[in-house]
Amino acid sequence: MNFEMRLLLLFAFLGALALWDRWRRGAAAERPREWRFILATAVLGAIYGLVHDAITVSISSEYFIVGKGLAAGEGLTLRALSLGAESGCGAGLAGGAILLYVGRSGTRPSSSYRALGRGILGTLIAAAVGAVLAGIVRPVDLLGWGHPGVTDEALPTFRQVWGIHIGSYLGLATGLLIAAIRLHVARQECDL
Repeated sequence: MNFEMRLLLLFAFLGALALWDRWRRGAAAERPREWRFILATAVLGAIYGLVHDAITVSISSEYFIVGKGLAAGEGLTLRALSLGAESGCGAGLAGGAILLYVGRSGTRPSSSYRALGRGILGTLIAAAVGAVLAGIVRPVDLLGWGHPGVTDEALPTFRQVWGIHIGSYLGLATGLLIAAIRLHVARQECDL
């Protein structure tokens, strides 16, 4: 099943749950707001992934051909953008769901959607900072990593893009962890 179909099924399922909650609880229903939040995080993640891969494919097309297995030739940039949007959407869905769970589950007062949004924004910023720092520091160069399918001429930019991707993932994980901890601590203190 392709990505678009899986996404459509997911949103149909979430929509059905939201309608069920609205029917059962009326105006007090929270599920529609929660699913809108998760949808927004998925869209933000897809935009981040699209921009991220638009930049990195312009630096090293070999990274996407050899490292990601995309076919060389015409349309590579579009396929890389699609891959970035797909990956970012999945990360946005997961990140939004994690923060929603940390910020709104249990018996403590729930975090506001504004606080959840700040958590997602901080996570996106951390991912971007991680990508930029890794692009400057070039950790893959420092480790001397290579790939057998990459020519000597293409290896420096391949490594740089590889590092940018690693930095983005590490920044995402760090930002999400910090946001989750901040939400948890704020709920414990009942400051929200």
